[in-house]
Amino acid sequence: MHQHTCPHCQKAAVPNLAVRWSSRETPARCGACEGLCHVVASSSSGIVVFTLVLLAAAGAAGLAMQSVWVGCAAALLALAYNLWAWRRVDLWPISKDAADTANKVSWIVGLLGLLTFWGQ
Repeated sequence: MHQHTCPHCQKAAVPNLAVRWSSRETPARCGACEGLCHVVASSSSGIVVFTLVLLAAAGAAGLAMQSVWVGCAAALLALAYNLWAWRRVDLWPISKDAADTANKVSWIVGLLGLLTFWGQ
């Protein structure tokens, strides 16, 4: 399984799955030094959006050409891009205090949004 390089200790010890789900609120943990790191939200969102666009284009191309094979080939291209992009993503170090603060802020913003929604 692919391991990402930790920005703290420079060892390949951060699991790929942890990187995919990392954010400022829930950072990935290095297996070697226990350092915390995350993927910048714009990189994470960009990978997801571009993969979805490729999948939509795959479906459209398959329908337009009336070919299952074209759609499948384009879907495989989207999958290959997704795997390639996640392997190349940069990790940013974050302290435990900053991650805890980001988590609290996230909860507060979520609660305020919920109260605003209920108030309408």
